[in-house]
Amino acid sequence: MGTPEFTQRLDEAVKLAEAGQKEEAEARLRELVAEGARMPKATMALGVICGERGDLLQRRLWLQEARRLEEANGHPLSLRLVLNLIVDALEQGEPQQALDYCEEALALYPGDGEMQLHHAHVLFALGQSGYALSRLQEACTCLRARLQEQPEDVKSWRLLAMAELKAEQVDAAIEAHSRALALDPNHLPSLLGISQLLMGRGRTDEAIPWLINALANAPDQLDAIKLNGYALKIIGDQQQAVELFRKALELDPEDQEAINLLGACLNDLGFFHQAAQAFRDALAINPKDFECRLNLGSALRDFGDTTRALEIFKELLMEMPEAYGAFSNLMFTFSISNLASTEEVLSTARAFWERQGVDPVAPKPSPLYIEGRSLRVGILSADVGSHVVGRFLDPLLRHHDPGVCQLDLISMQRRYEKSSEELIELADGFHSLEGLPMDQAREHLCKQDYDLIVDTSGYTRGSGIHLLAERCAPVQAHYIGYHATTGLSTIDWFIGDEETASPDLQEQFSERLYRLPRTWLAYPITQQPFPQAVPLMQTKRPVLGAFCQVSKITPKTLNFWAAALSSVPEAVLVLKHSGLDDAGIRKYIEERFLDRGVRSDRIIFVSPVAEWRDHVDHYNIIDIALDTTPWSSATTGFEALAMGVPLLAIRGNCMAARMSSSIVKGASRSEWSIEDPREYGRRVANLCEKITELRKNKYVLQKELSKSTIFDGHNLCQLLIQGFRRICKM
Repeated sequence: MGTPEFTQRLDEAVKLAEAGQKEEAEARLRELVAEGARMPKATMALGVICGERGDLLQRRLWLQEARRLEEANGHPLSLRLVLNLIVDALEQGEPQQALDYCEEALALYPGDGEMQLHHAHVLFALGQSGYALSRLQEACTCLRARLQEQPEDVKSWRLLAMAELKAEQVDAAIEAHSRALALDPNHLPSLLGISQLLMGRGRTDEAIPWLINALANAPDQLDAIKLNGYALKIIGDQQQAVELFRKALELDPEDQEAINLLGACLNDLGFFHQAAQAFRDALAINPKDFECRLNLGSALRDFGDTTRALEIFKELLMEMPEAYGAFSNLMFTFSISNLASTEEVLSTARAFWERQGVDPVAPKPSPLYIEGRSLRVGILSADVGSHVVGRFLDPLLRHHDPGVCQLDLISMQRRYEKSSEELIELADGFHSLEGLPMDQAREHLCKQDYDLIVDTSGYTRGSGIHLLAERCAPVQAHYIGYHATTGLSTIDWFIGDEETASPDLQEQFSERLYRLPRTWLAYPITQQPFPQAVPLMQTKRPVLGAFCQVSKITPKTLNFWAAALSSVPEAVLVLKHSGLDDAGIRKYIEERFLDRGVRSDRIIFVSPVAEWRDHVDHYNIIDIALDTTPWSSATTGFEALAMGVPLLAIRGNCMAARMSSSIVKGASRSEWSIEDPREYGRRVANLCEKITELRKNKYVLQKELSKSTIFDGHNLCQLLIQGFRRICKM
């Protein structure tokens, strides 16, 4: 039966389904069928909705009923029904059955682009990729021809977007989605589809208007909520992202993806305890989920539990030896924890890269002839923007002479910040590799014909170091963002200074160490002047301080800090970092201090502030800055000295543990570099004996230190470019 009333109600139900209101649509369709509507389109629509919520058995039953009704009416198999039958067969692991449906339909609809697209999907599932690609090309050709005749055919634009994406023509797919949405701006699958593609291309800011539209049209649609949250996470609005992921979990408390993304946002905000719990909740749903376990390891590391983090990363790498995420997290944790031997670190890296086909003893490059011409250097970075790496790249980019050295910035991931655009303007060229497959990214790098590529990210988030596993330039080096060996035979040099790249550290590196004749970094103070140093604390009690990441507060760090506090019983310690907003972390730190005889009332936690000037102004409330180990101060060390606060560095036996000692030596304060906790306590006590004088001379010390080489970006640039030229000729 197909009365006008039934037909109208069917059309209304289909529109509800297209708008994302699947439950209401299913209820109406079931009413129709129960009332005796023998309409193939109704039973087919029911099958589709059942499949979308995971009920594959119900889907098959309804689709088979739709076929029975069509045949009973003496009609040939409709294209829409056969396409759904193909999808059903594929998703139920029956590719041969799907192929049979294809052949049946191709006889009826030989020139239909949508049919050819589905045929290509089936051929890919059967492993016939060559034939599948030719079918994809035919599908695109047919769809384009149809659109030439009917440019307002929304469905054909959507199908073309799907075909172009399957053919890995992402930009063409984005364009096809755009054309479809220009005709029908509220189609939810297209809104979500174009948003995902734009985000993958590093154009999340362009995706957000589409996503807002999607959410406005379907405020309770789970995918729209999650994708909006993910976009906000990418552009750095973690707080709003958290709210959206929590809304998603109200709709489906067991949505593992939403739980995982919520945990990632909480971790970025510094709520490491809450993040770890979110990842554990996700793992309770699926204990084997690789990404959740990886994220749990990262949260534990950021909280300071590097031992457990190492265990997790090693387990994951053992399960999946070629998993780059597990390997890079393991290497990064090695670099900051000092919990692995040099042999273990190097052998782990060697084994991983060998599995990728990298020669562990790759031949070193021949010296380049670069006399009489400008050196061409590509700086490969995931941190072009408001990140410490971007900050320390500023002096090099700002002061370089293109006639001596041309510097290109190569970005692995976009940072949606004004400072990113400012850095790009300082470079001689800019290239984005975001969203490109590895082969295309490498090909692009090789085409630039660089003499030297300098990686600045190592094994940190978003790094492109894997691209350099195959040579993209005659000479490849690392500088700035990582504090240990890459273990990659195609990275020739590691650039540091006499302290961070000391000859006694060479055995820890597969790279050759190049030592600059000065501190390896310079803090840029000319573009963002520090406020005047003023002693704000009126108490007679000495105020010690550390504005460091929570992950740096290791047991060894606490031993040094406890020695300092024990040597000056009246002193207090001010700690400031976003992670300290987590009550669980504050409690953990207080308990560790109690274990070392330091009462909790001597520890003061200060919430971080958003603005940089307000952040550095907090140094006016402390008298002495304490260091961390084995991951020592870098940015915070420069900032303390720039604010006229003595930094007592802890000198260790690896590169990560030598950064602070390099900084104080560059400031001509070698006496502030200390190796033993007891001596550390004595030095703190000596300074505290002169607390009145120290506070009175805070501005004097600020002016004096501001003239040291650690704030001389021009000098660093000259010596660094000289170093670039030298390593290319060695």
